[in-house]
Formats: sequence, C-alpha cells, structure tokens
Amino acid sequence: MRVQFSLRLMVVGSIVAAITALAVLVLGNGLPSLSVSGVARTSPADPSSRGRYQVGVVRRKFPRPASQLATPQPIASLTQPLDVVIWYPAKLGTPAPTIDETLAAPLEAEADRGGAPYPAILFAHGSGGGPWVSTYLTTHLASHGFVVLAASHVGSRTDRPAELNSVLNQLASPNPTDDGLLTGLVDGARVGVVGFSLGGDSVLRMAATDQRPRAVIAMAPGGSGTGPSPLVDSIQGVIAPTMLMWGLLDEIVAYDNHRPLLDSLGQTSPERWLVALRRTGHFAFADRCLVGRRGCGPNDLPQGQAHALINRWATAFLLRHVAGDERYATFLDPTLATDDPDLEITYLPTSTGSLRLP
Repeated sequence: MRVQFSLRLMVVGSIVAAITALAVLVLGNGLPSLSVSGVARTSPADPSSRGRYQVGVVRRKFPRPASQLATPQPIASLTQPLDVVIWYPAKLGTPAPTIDETLAAPLEAEADRGGAPYPAILFAHGSGGGPWVSTYLTTHLASHGFVVLAASHVGSRTDRPAELNSVLNQLASPNPTDDGLLTGLVDGARVGVVGFSLGGDSVLRMAATDQRPRAVIAMAPGGSGTGPSPLVDSIQGVIAPTMLMWGLLDEIVAYDNHRPLLDSLGQTSPERWLVALRRTGHFAFADRCLVGRRGCGPNDLPQGQAHALINRWATAFLLRHVAGDERYATFLDPTLATDDPDLEITYLPTSTGSLRLP
C-alpha cells in the first residue's frame, strides 16, 4: 500500500485522531454520544458492517431541470419527470414486506422518522446502467442513516449534472415529493454526491459548479464525458473533500487517469483520497462483475470482498464529511490499510481550514 501526506498535516491529523480516540474512550465508559440521527450511542457503528436501520425503497417523480424543458425541440423522454429511486431508513414490521429484487429493499415501507432529519446522498449511475446498479452500496448507506436518491439518467447526455442539481433543489424545497415521504425526513443542508463511471464524471462536474455537496465520491470516473471540456479541466471548482476510487485492472476508464485528477483537485479540494483496489476492474463498483471483463476472473478479488472494502471506506468518509459525525475521523486513517494486500491508498490533505464540518 502507498500512503502520501505532508508532515505538517500528518501531525495535525495525529492530534485530531488522538482527541477523537480519547473522546470515544470516555464515551465508552458510560457517557452517551449522539449518532448521525441524534440517537444516544456509546460508540460509532462499524462502517464495514450493516448499520442499525432497516431499509425501504420507493420510486418517485421529480421535476426535470428547466433547461431541458426549455429546449426548442426536446427529446420526448426528457419532457417527462425524472424517475428517482430512493432508499431510506424504514420500519419493516412483522412480517417484513417482500423485497424488490431489483432495488434490493422492500417497496413502500414505512419510513423510520425516529432519527430524522437524515443526511442525503445523490447517486449517479454510469452509461447504460440504472439507479439500481450498485445496490450493495446504496442500501448499505441507507442502513447507516442516509437517504439515498438515484435519478434515472438517459444515455450519456451532457446535462446529467443539471439533473443532479434539480434533485438537490427539490430536497431543499418545503415539500420534496407530492406524497410527503421526504418532508421532514431529509436534511437538505447535509448532502453528498456519489457516482460510478460516467456518473463519477457527473458528480465531479456537478460539485465544481454547485458547492452545496459536503463530500464527493467518484468511482472509476470517466467515460464519454458529461461536459464540453475534459473532466480534468472541469473540476477545479470542487471545494468539498473528495474520494476517488478505482480498480487497478480497469480497462474501460484507465487507472492512469487518476494522477491528473488528483492534481487538478488539489487546487481547491481540502482533502483528496485515492482508494485503489488491486485485482479489480471497472465492474467492482457495480453489483455484478461481467464475465470476460478484467477483474472478474477466478483469480481476481471476489465481488463480495471488493464491495466490503468500498462500503467500509465510502461509508466512513460520508459519515464524517456529510453527516458531520467526527467520530469517524478515526476510521479515516490511511495507515489502517497498511497490511491489506488488496488496497493502495493515496491520501493528500491540502488544507484543514476549509473543511465544512458542523
């Protein structure tokens, strides 16, 4: 594993980690702490394990960006509302409702409002995929107290970032959906964005122009691109902590693309990560690894193990930077992966002054 950071910030990080560890030790001796949802708890949940919440899922219609509707000759599919899949903390009852196999959670389950309002994650899928391409991650995040919203993007259009903006605008409105499911359930001020492949390209471009997201995770970002200029030239406005994830065997979006992206983000982003998975390819970040693709063979990292690593690092990152739970700083120590043969982590903090934690 490779770890990079400056000596000055290494010292700062050690002090923060020591203070956080001391707080967890004290809290573990009988004093309660507040979780993401405000529920008293003595220690943070393990981000690699399923969280404390049951998970439900719904499909709702959100308004499209005004720019799409104002097009002189709009594409027919773009005149209809955005189809958005939403995973959320739920009360499933007994017996539990039937799970939708595609969305990996029970449909229309009652929302668990005991911990509301919850932070939100906007998820963007890749070209040719759908909102349900990475349910191992979207349901995992919902179990840790996030509301995850994934819009169905049409093809490889360049206005995907505008669609993400539109969903975020709805979260900030008094009544995000016509049936009131999200009313009072979501904290529209605590939002992060996560994307895979072309979706990774989309969330980086969106965060460069819309600075409301508190954190960005881009998994194997790239593809045909969702903007008029190359991705590396379009992300210099990103001011949120950013985590790039890649498979070292990726033949669709070459791993060599990571260095220019890290360098470009370094001009503005206060904290940069590259979590690289050895023995994996592009589809390590999807539910299923496609037979015949690099990283999907019998000698490569099993899909379940790849998902466990992705969930562990992504969840800790989002719980700290989006949910504002500073206890998860102790899980974001890159040296914890030193002995893991399947990880290579590059950690490049550039400034502690612009971190936007509550």
